[in-house]
Amino acid sequence: MLFRCLDIAKPFPIRWLEKRLPGGWGIVADDILAGLIANLILRGIIILWPGG
Repeated sequence: MLFRCLDIAKPFPIRWLEKRLPGGWGIVADDILAGLIANLILRGIIILWPGG
C-alpha cells in the first residue's frame, strides 16, 4: 500500500524522474523509484519498531 501511495502522490524525486525520462522509460523508472523508497521506509520502520 505504501508503494501505491507513493506512486499516486509522486513526491519530489519520483515526479522529477518521470518527467526527465522519455516515454515509457519515465513510467517504469518512477515505479522502480517508488518501490525503492517504499522499501527503505519499511526497513526504517522495522528497525525503529520496538523489538525489531
